[in-house]
Amino acid sequence: MNSISMSVSARLKQYGIMRAVGMSIRQMTGMVAAEAVTYAVFGLVIGCGAGLYLHWFLTAKLIIAHFGGVWRVPKALVCVILLVALSCAVAVYTPAKRLREMSVTDTVNEFN
Repeated sequence: MNSISMSVSARLKQYGIMRAVGMSIRQMTGMVAAEAVTYAVFGLVIGCGAGLYLHWFLTAKLIIAHFGGVWRVPKALVCVILLVALSCAVAVYTPAKRLREMSVTDTVNEFN
């Protein structure tokens, strides 16, 4: 959420210019949402992939090798990780609200 907010803050002048040339708030919100979804998808794919592999590797080497047993996918932890979708939606809300409330002329003139 912080990455999206900082990204919008860093590009506030560009967003103001885009608004000045006719871009709608809906299109700008879509841009912010696309960035948030990109972060979320890559984070889930890389994080879950690496996390499940490391969980399997460490469980196999440290527990199953000494005590026996079978490795199973930690379903509860994977479900918690999938809450990223909710945080993705929340991450878009505040920057989109800031973009909706910004004055085009004040934004462009403020950062010159």
